[in-house]
Amino acid sequence: DALRLEVVAGALDSRLRMTACDHPILVEADLGREQSRVNAKVSCAAPTPWSIYVPVELRIYRNVVVAARALQRGDSLTADDLKIEARDVLAPGSPALTRLDDAIGKNLRRPLAENTVLTASVVEFPILIRRGDRISISSHNGGIAVRANAEALDNGRYGERIRARNLQSEKVIEVTVTGPGEGET
Repeated sequence: DALRLEVVAGALDSRLRMTACDHPILVEADLGREQSRVNAKVSCAAPTPWSIYVPVELRIYRNVVVAARALQRGDSLTADDLKIEARDVLAPGSPALTRLDDAIGKNLRRPLAENTVLTASVVEFPILIRRGDRISISSHNGGIAVRANAEALDNGRYGERIRARNLQSEKVIEVTVTGPGEGET
């Protein structure tokens, strides 16, 4: 799924003297793991067998999500804030987001300069439930669904577990945030 692949061989020692190869030169490298630097084994079988390891730098370009303008910490991301560009995905850093939907609607954890690649570590879901909010809790068991009202005891983002107090029983339970003002047990 790469748009472009660049392979840059490192410099060889100018003092090396290899005999001419009568057969095509064989190049082997472990590309099973995506990494920016590998050692490639370059070898010749005849007339005089030889082999050498050559450092190789790889660049794999894929479409990733990039900041279309400078963005501030806490900004709620919209389609206008983002663009898709081909970038080297082997560059240092956590894996880049590849779909706009992975960023739209989320908040930034830190400021980003224009043209910065977005990663999972720089975005987070917004807070959907705040401590003290009245929330609706649902519980499903087989074909039976039960709903109850509760008070949130913690702030929560989508998918997070928070504590809530059932307003009828006064019991404190753990709830998974499923939307604004909503959770499931």
